[in-house]
Amino acid sequence: MLMREEQDSIGSKKVPKDAYYGIQSARAAEN
Repeated sequence: MLMREEQDSIGSKKVPKDAYYGIQSARAAEN
């Protein structure tokens, strides 16, 4: 799976390249 790295105020995280969501949604899904 291809990933892209996004950054926010907390840090950086890899999310799937074809995902329509960003880093904040990925963090929320982990919680």
